[in-house]
Amino acid sequence: MAAKHRSALGRAAKAKRRPSAALKRGAAVSPRKNVRTKDPLARAKALVERGAFGEAITVAESLLDADPRYWPAREFIAHILWRRGYPKEAILFLESAIMTAPDKAEIQTRLASTLMLAAQQSGLMMERAVELAEKILARHVPTVPLLLDLSNLNFRCGRPDKALRTAERAVAEFPDSKSAKMNLSVALLMHGRKEDAVNAYATILKPYRIRTGANADNVRRQYANLAAEYDNNPLHQYFSARMAKFIADTIGPIGGLRMLDAGCGTGLLGTLLNPERLVGIDLSPEMIERARARNAYADLIAGDLVETMSKLDTRFDLIASSCVLYHLADLAPYFRQAARLLEPGGHLFISTDPAPDDMDIGESGPGEYAHSRAYLRRLAAKTGFAEIAIAIMGHRATPGFWCAFRKGSPANTDSAHGR
Repeated sequence: MAAKHRSALGRAAKAKRRPSAALKRGAAVSPRKNVRTKDPLARAKALVERGAFGEAITVAESLLDADPRYWPAREFIAHILWRRGYPKEAILFLESAIMTAPDKAEIQTRLASTLMLAAQQSGLMMERAVELAEKILARHVPTVPLLLDLSNLNFRCGRPDKALRTAERAVAEFPDSKSAKMNLSVALLMHGRKEDAVNAYATILKPYRIRTGANADNVRRQYANLAAEYDNNPLHQYFSARMAKFIADTIGPIGGLRMLDAGCGTGLLGTLLNPERLVGIDLSPEMIERARARNAYADLIAGDLVETMSKLDTRFDLIASSCVLYHLADLAPYFRQAARLLEPGGHLFISTDPAPDDMDIGESGPGEYAHSRAYLRRLAAKTGFAEIAIAIMGHRATPGFWCAFRKGSPANTDSAHGR
């Protein structure tokens, strides 16, 4: 690659200036002698670890000067461009890596998955990524990531039927893959087949067996690491907005109500609803500090959810737990505390991962649990709640149960929906 191209890309990596047209194309140049270093990208990778992105790209481009078909350098440059905020240029370099890489299944399918993920996350050049991935799929035995990424990208391109067929193929070819089964549940949900989506998700579950362990400590550590960037997480934004809309659609504005945000995280849900008085509980002190910075909560408490609820002596009109209860296996103590804290006629809103009705509690992974509608309804009835709604909607990307209960008789039984 010419020196002016190297310097342009180096400047882009350092100062986020726009790379030249040739660099956007990932343009090849005339072949020169092959690079015969044992690990020619080792120095460039070491530079990246030190934050010297411009120098790293210069090293990678020198490898392309010596051998324009040295595709790992193209993949490496794409990675740097992505990190430096040039998604389109990164995608073009990934395309050029695919075109110059050997036509071997393990290389081509991995590069295609990376390309599709970049296209999906950026929303750029998605049709081209699908077309290229399908050509690779036609030549090689598929991998789980290739099929799942292709299914997801087809949905983004407005092809739900094609996406579902690809998801079904992934399960058929890789019947032991948990990822393939979860992806199928998402594809069915997006296709409008809600009960089928729940049934597909159920295939990953194991019946819950009571055991001792340090789940709370593991969760606390997990969210301590997530706290700083949690508000930038699209899934967090999604399920907070989903719960806020679910509450508003069910009971209307809550401006005059007292609300307990049970599992408040960074406080996004509470600020979306803006009740008269807002109290939050979260296991993670780091999350609590993020919520405190919003200046929306009258009180914030760090601690175990049910244990902290048991120590409260105030009353609330509304309790909500959005994408929280999958961390708890037995929800009976939670329901008892919610019933104690709510005023008569108060509302409880929760979301859970879904289990089939013949499995009260299912285990989807270490420390993660799903709950059936039969189980939730039984707990609600025992603790004095009437069901308003149990709807199947996206939860943690996969389907989930979004539940609305009222302490006492429902205000309008005709509003109940779901099975």
